[in-house]
Amino acid sequence: MMARSVPRTQRALLSTSRPSRRQFLGSATGMAMLAGSGMSSLPGWQGRTARIGILWTTEHEPAHHDESLRTGLQALGWIDGQNVSIEYRYGAWSLQRLVTGAQELSRRPVDVILAGDSLSVHAAKQATNTIPIVMAISGDPVSEGLVPSLERPGGNITGLTNHSRTLAAKRLQLLREVIPDASSVAVLRNADSPSATLQWQEVQKAAQVLGLDLQSLEVRRPEDFEGAFQAARAEALMVLTDPLTTHHRKWIVDFARNRGLPTMHGVKEAVDLGGLMSYGADRTFLMRRAASYIDQILKGANPAAMAIEGPTLYDLAVSPTREDLLGFSLAPHVGRGADGVADVAGGPTPQAGAPAVALKECN
Repeated sequence: MMARSVPRTQRALLSTSRPSRRQFLGSATGMAMLAGSGMSSLPGWQGRTARIGILWTTEHEPAHHDESLRTGLQALGWIDGQNVSIEYRYGAWSLQRLVTGAQELSRRPVDVILAGDSLSVHAAKQATNTIPIVMAISGDPVSEGLVPSLERPGGNITGLTNHSRTLAAKRLQLLREVIPDASSVAVLRNADSPSATLQWQEVQKAAQVLGLDLQSLEVRRPEDFEGAFQAARAEALMVLTDPLTTHHRKWIVDFARNRGLPTMHGVKEAVDLGGLMSYGADRTFLMRRAASYIDQILKGANPAAMAIEGPTLYDLAVSPTREDLLGFSLAPHVGRGADGVADVAGGPTPQAGAPAVALKECN
């Protein structure tokens, strides 16, 4: 999808990620000059290759997440195979396997662990309280008991969260804009996910404001989806974001299309598969920002004093095919990417009941 215009306040935020002179000197050019000596250009490493461990709940995470991280690291002078070594561990949906993987990384030992999602952060925390842990795409770390505060996490965990206090409510509001006559929405959620539980609480409050009845469809493992699908009786489907529902997005999209249900997702990859719409934090931006946290830690920063960042950029994606079938159109100020999917960058999420953005009904 092509990037759209970004508001001035967000352009200011984006400009902070431009490499400084010091970062530039540690870039790929600087590394090439030092390759013959076998020494790292970064202070404190004394020629040793830095080690980054990456932990994901599943090995089927979108490839562009890893690409975005590596691009961010390379821009800051960290090049896999030259001055840094990157190792991966996956959990196959099992917390215990994730903990085992995190323990393996700790014994290497790696110098920093990137925990890609909420379950991975919990596993990494169980495995080590000394090796720095950088969150990339996680839920609310305070409500989940991972850190005492975002401003000063105080332990070995820092990084980014894709959670916003009103993000789930905003998704429900946007879905309502598409189906203004609907009275019920089914909400598919992982009942064992702390992040999805928080989203569910937000959605329940928003539904009262919007006058919608909710049907909770609970899953805990892949084999639960079929029963949840059969139980669905609502006029639309909203999917709460967590690794389980994200990984099985094709099942979900196929079910909704067969039933003719409009869907709201938290990841735009679901729209690529034929889902109606998605609204969520820009994950590419989060992964590149995670590279900055890793860079600072490898240069000696203390994770306990590094504030955790919330999302600042949001993506709204709408399938043009599904849009036509359901009989509505996008507002004129929303552009389309080269693939035909509508895509905009949005600002901080408003409260449920606030004016909707980017969508309007057809007359």
